[in-house]
Amino acid sequence: MKKTILTILLLVPFLLPAQHYKNICTQGLTFYKVYNANNLKAYRIDSIGIPVAGDTLFKSFRIMIDTNYTMCGDTTKGSILGRKVYKKNNGWFYFFNKLNDTIFINTQASLNSTWVFFNLSSATFIQATLSSVSLDTVLGVLDSVKTFTLQGKRDNGQNILTLYNGKTMKISQHYGLSKTFNMVKIPNDTTWYTLSGKTHPAMGTQDFGWKDVYNYQVGDLFHYHGHHTALNTSGGVSTTWISIKKVLTKTIHGNNDSVTYTLEHCKRVQVVSTGVSTDTYDTITERHNFVTLANDSSILRMPDEFIRANIYSSGYDRKINNYLSRQTKEIDNDKYRYINNCWVIPEGASIVNDWYSVGLGVSEYYKQNSSFIEDEALSYYKKGSETWGTPVATDCNTLVSVEEAPVISGLQVRIIPNPVNIRAEILINGFPSNQKLDVALYDFTGRMIYHNQIGTDHFTFDRSGIANGLYILRVMGATSELKATAKIVIE
Repeated sequence: MKKTILTILLLVPFLLPAQHYKNICTQGLTFYKVYNANNLKAYRIDSIGIPVAGDTLFKSFRIMIDTNYTMCGDTTKGSILGRKVYKKNNGWFYFFNKLNDTIFINTQASLNSTWVFFNLSSATFIQATLSSVSLDTVLGVLDSVKTFTLQGKRDNGQNILTLYNGKTMKISQHYGLSKTFNMVKIPNDTTWYTLSGKTHPAMGTQDFGWKDVYNYQVGDLFHYHGHHTALNTSGGVSTTWISIKKVLTKTIHGNNDSVTYTLEHCKRVQVVSTGVSTDTYDTITERHNFVTLANDSSILRMPDEFIRANIYSSGYDRKINNYLSRQTKEIDNDKYRYINNCWVIPEGASIVNDWYSVGLGVSEYYKQNSSFIEDEALSYYKKGSETWGTPVATDCNTLVSVEEAPVISGLQVRIIPNPVNIRAEILINGFPSNQKLDVALYDFTGRMIYHNQIGTDHFTFDRSGIANGLYILRVMGATSELKATAKIVIE
């Protein structure tokens, strides 16, 4: 008997929410994905009121409804569930479209019961019917889901034609609306959205910040393609390029306050009109200070969220599945401007768009002003065993011919291991008898940082005092024919 009572008590926290289907406006973030598309929308409670005892009024963030060049942008509306949601104690929810008309959802409806979902006019409406209650997969978890079907009606019960006839919405008993329309756009838009993630509890799609964007690992590989076109100049030059970055080292500072990466970087730039190309090959340092980046909250903005900065407001968008389900945020910097008491997209304004992706850094950017257009996008990446896209070349050696021929007049250099952590064995095949060779290590500024003279075909190289990075090892004899060059990575 005691065991039975204990089991019942343990089930109570689960059974209570299972009875009401009211978990629509929960704390944290709720993400919705456009069906069969990549775009994400979000809902977040920014304030809560108690208009009547037992009832709750939720308010979400304001959004910018996009504009053209002649109309004012609307900043009074809310996110996908609307600017406000009124929750009645009896289980009814009231949502509001862009005209502040009411949308009604009865979370306590029983099977086959009906109600007025939305009033189209004084004599017509859209009716909702609870058509099924069944188990369905919600964010990878089986849950009881209520499905209600919509149908246009007249007051006399006669069916009428509407965009929503036969359309359905779904409510999960634990996770709220699992299939919905954009409440702001009812009754003119039947685009539907599926629940993609929640932060409370943490399921499915989650939010991310700067530390997630710049989370690389040693060995990560990124390939890019881009172009630059000069404008408004006689004989303006257009160039294209392809480039590769490979993470050689990663150093975390403090309590993950910042991170420094050393990367192998190669790039081939080609002038379109002449076909002439220029190659560069170097090691570069990329450092990200997360304490400083914390002052830039643009990465935390929700899709379409309206945030005013003096007379400017940026545009925000979010997608998923671009890079094997890695989430990407687009920031259209200072897209809108407040002119003559109106938020507009100013004609001829500079455009600066940045796309940030989890673990990929800046995956794309676009810049345009009166002088030039420039863009760059990720073509390929490899992170561990995960790969996406099409490589621009096999590696830097192939792209820009980094190394000289490793064998000249029979001289060949092998470095074991390479990359070098503490020390490595340098083996020289074809070592000339009765001669000595000079061994030198150069960084990519051409500065010699190590020199040794050897008289045998092998020696131990100790990296003590040499910074992490990519270097060129040159072995040279008394004549120009006796030389060999190899790339060496120190990490």
